[in-house]
Amino acid sequence: MSRSASVEKVRSFSEEAAKLGCQAFASACDITNKKSVEAAFDICEQNMPPIRGVIQGAMVLQDSLVERMTHEQWNGAVRPKVHGSWNLHQRLHSKDVDFFVLLSSLSGIVGLPGQCNYAAGNAYQDALANFRLSQGLHAAAVDIGVVQAVGVVAENDKLAAGLKHWKALTEEQVLQVIGSAILSSPQDSLLVGIEGADWTTSGLDRDRRFTPLKPKGTSSDHGSGGKRGGMGELAASIATASDFEEACKAVVTAITRQLVDIFMMDEGDVDAAKSLTTYGVDSLSAVELRNMLALRAGAEVSIFEIMQATSVNALSAVVAAKSSYIDAILVPVKE
Repeated sequence: MSRSASVEKVRSFSEEAAKLGCQAFASACDITNKKSVEAAFDICEQNMPPIRGVIQGAMVLQDSLVERMTHEQWNGAVRPKVHGSWNLHQRLHSKDVDFFVLLSSLSGIVGLPGQCNYAAGNAYQDALANFRLSQGLHAAAVDIGVVQAVGVVAENDKLAAGLKHWKALTEEQVLQVIGSAILSSPQDSLLVGIEGADWTTSGLDRDRRFTPLKPKGTSSDHGSGGKRGGMGELAASIATASDFEEACKAVVTAITRQLVDIFMMDEGDVDAAKSLTTYGVDSLSAVELRNMLALRAGAEVSIFEIMQATSVNALSAVVAAKSSYIDAILVPVKE
């Protein structure tokens, strides 16, 4: 069932299934609309054998920072996951289906910038699977990460660039997990693709829940001693700067990279002459930025200084001046 059941992609899938000895029947349906779902199931039951299972793969992305997100954007991503999954459950909860698989996402577990609506929908699917299990019904929520070659990430270069820190799964790996979910009812969500992600740039290091996944030998980009060899990249750049401007540029680069990681932007989209709030920095993301600057630049700056900075350049000057790694002679003297 799909809103685009008549498009060429669906027809080619039906033809491929027929070659394998399967009869595929495509029914146009808006899964978020209960009446539409009921009508589609009625048609399927009239034309096909009894329904033995469901794989719910509906999804829509409407990415936006939460303070800028419209009600339509929220519903656009939430309804296919929440209303769609519930409509399927209600239609089939009294039937003896062999499997009920919900294709969820790691977004609901990890949380990705600009996807609070999508994350909420996926978290709901995880909860619905647990609810069905508590009722003695089959259910499995598969929280899928980045998939290469097929799917929405493969079809969206900008989205793929923002998720480059995650190890991509192959189509075969995803199908194997779905097959396993069909054959059994896992007692918890299946997380697929979280292992192998870059520990720091993926954002996993910002959440203590994922500490057990931290690779052995992983260290933060900062030094704890006075030796230059033990410094991270930013600390070393500040320490070896020939003048104050060079130290500031190093900090600008670090802040820009942090904004790119937090908000999944292209590095070229960050203008150092603009304020951080322009890019959606709020008190929560300011805490992440402050912690990064303390660890990597050896500079203690307040949330107020970050939020009130007139530009990335201005904040970088404050950080460079406060850095414990900079040669004090380079810091301009305030009159």
